[in-house]
Parts: sequence; C-alpha cells; structure tokens
Amino acid sequence: MKLSTKIEGYNSNTSIDYHSKLMLVGSCFSDSIADKLSSHLFEVSSNPFGISYNPVSISNLISAIANQKYFEEDEFIQDKDLWFHYDLHSSFSEIDRSKLANAVNAKIQQAHQQLKEASHLFVTLGTAFVYELIASQQIVANCHKQNANLFEKKLLSTTEIYGSIEQLFQTVKALNPQLQLIFTISPVRHQKDGLIENNRSKAHLRTALFEFLDSHQDCEYFPSYEILLDELRDYRFYDRDLLHPNSLAIDLIWERFVNLYMNDSCKADMKTALSIFKSESHIAFQPESQEHREFLKKNDQRKTEFYNKYPHLNVR
Repeated sequence: MKLSTKIEGYNSNTSIDYHSKLMLVGSCFSDSIADKLSSHLFEVSSNPFGISYNPVSISNLISAIANQKYFEEDEFIQDKDLWFHYDLHSSFSEIDRSKLANAVNAKIQQAHQQLKEASHLFVTLGTAFVYELIASQQIVANCHKQNANLFEKKLLSTTEIYGSIEQLFQTVKALNPQLQLIFTISPVRHQKDGLIENNRSKAHLRTALFEFLDSHQDCEYFPSYEILLDELRDYRFYDRDLLHPNSLAIDLIWERFVNLYMNDSCKADMKTALSIFKSESHIAFQPESQEHREFLKKNDQRKTEFYNKYPHLNVR
C-alpha cells in the first residue's frame, strides 16, 4: 500500500565529493545541511554573517563578501551598550564598536576567500517578507528588536525577488566563474506572518526562483520544501513548535541530498568520516581502560587512512 507521494522528476548535473569546497547561505535550514556536511568532514562554511531569510538581504551580503565591501565604524548603530548593524545577525553585536568593525571586516576577508575558492554555493530562501527601515527605505536583514514603528513590513514582488537572485548570480560568477549554484526553498514555516501569508510568501519565492532557473541552465534546485511539505506531509516530522523540521525530517532530506549529489565511492568515505567524527566526540567513562585505548588506536588508524587519502582537508 502506498502511503505517500514521492517527489520525483528532478536530477542533477553536478556532484559533491571530498574535493568539493562548499558554502551555504540563507535561512536556518542551510545551517542544518551544513551541520550534516561538517559531521561527515566535508570542507564547508555556513552563513558567515549568521542566518538571513529574505533574498534581498542574502544577495546584499554575498555582494559585500564578493566585492570585499568593508564596514565603516560609523555604519554601526548603538542601542544601550551594544553596537549592531541592520545587515548582520544579532550575534554580531559588541560593546566596543572598533572591535566589532574589525571582527566583521576580518570575517568578510575570510568569507571572500572561501567564496572565491568554493566549488558549490547552496542558497536557501526563507521568506519573501521583508522589513524596510522607514527612514532610509533600506531592507534590513535583522531588526535587532528595535521599535516596530521604525519599520514597514513588505511582501517582495516576484520581479524584485528575481532581480535579487540575478544580482547574486552575476556577483558570484564574476568572482568565481566555475562556481556551481544550488537553490532551495526553506521548508520552515513562518507562522508570525500567518499561515496564509506564509504560503503566499513561499509562492512568490517559488515563482521567481523557477523563472530564474528556467533561464539559467547552469543552476539547480533541490526540493527540500517539497520533500517536507508534500512527501513527508505529517506533523510527526516537525519539531515541537510545529514549524521547523525535526531531526528525523532533516535526516530524510539529507538522505535525498546525498543520493542526488554523492556517488557510491563518496558515500563509502562518508561512512568512515562520520565514524571518525563520532569517535572524536565520544566521552569515555573509563579513559584509562584497555578497551578505550584500543578504541583510540582504531580511530587513529581510520583518521590516518582518511587524511592520507584527502590530505588537502583542513578539518583535522
């Protein structure tokens, strides 16, 4: 008996292996996939300036990274003791403004090199709703819990979304012509917008993105949104907030990701890599025991074999 409809009809012209260098940007779903890649010891960077949900902010941050647009101290805003920037995640806040500017600009330099050397860029679009700073008509990546009266909420049109995606594409291709782009729509539901408005938002993202993909054959789509919403389609695949995919759902979507982009040889090495990662995270009850010494010896042997095969990896 068939109890679910399987998402079919999509394939890939690209592949990922241990020679790949991956950058992931966008919503928190990007971080979920990046965590899976990291636990399998891939060379990966994720959201260098924190999660970002709307396509305008994602494109603007990629542009700052690609063009090495450094932040001046007078661009930061102070609220009580902390300095922050509307283009950056709230994790980028600091009591010392000079220290914050230096940290952000060092991050830009690092992310620029990572983007320049990357083989794949994975972009997750989360919402078509944006908050515009009324005083400057600037779309912000993060409101930083400022007074709601400072902002106007707006639903991006499909034309505006298409323009942001096109800008992102042109920016990264100018820096790294060989870069392969994979887009997805975040399956996370934005209930604060209301479920009806959330669906409207996702519809705008999907319409604009597929119009873009239809005219850019060198970019791909990974259907994480469709896998969760249509194939899994059950609240048992959601976290307690009923909005975010739970660990089981992430595992199932990751499995589809691996089957699409990794070949059999890579999958075999991934099993070894995950074993190394889990062994490194293992906390022994009796660290001086013979059994644990044998465990460490076996893991060291696996590590030696793995890194001899992939000496370029910097994840030791």
